[in-house]
Amino acid sequence: MIVVLGCDYEHILPHLPSCRIVYHPGWNDSRLSSVQAGLRSVDAAGYLILPVDTCGVLPATIRAVLDFADEALAPAVRPTWNGKHGRIAWLSRALAEEVLSLDTRKGETRLDDILETRAVEFAVDDPSILNNANTPEEWEAARKQMR
Repeated sequence: MIVVLGCDYEHILPHLPSCRIVYHPGWNDSRLSSVQAGLRSVDAAGYLILPVDTCGVLPATIRAVLDFADEALAPAVRPTWNGKHGRIAWLSRALAEEVLSLDTRKGETRLDDILETRAVEFAVDDPSILNNANTPEEWEAARKQMR
């Protein structure tokens, strides 16, 4: 597991002792630049993107997405719950290389835009893939939802 950190790096780092950390000083350029920092840090056949604010995703959901990606032979997999796109995604190495070639300094390119035309949807039974906990209230709501 790789965790990309930027803002407040020094305060968060001590709380993640068992993770491989990638420091991304350009975190404020765009969200996609943080994804690129993670992609650059490892060579793999595929990459599961799980935003930090998408909390509570079940391990079984992650396993199912990875298994589906192995079978789908698609550039990307985008899990859905009740027809809504989740905030996690799996990218093939080929698509990751395309993402790495993008200029993200202006913040105009979004991973969601890329996935819109390149990803295969995969229905999962886990509403947590929709979580976006950016405030204490959203975190509390997500905690209540967790199984």
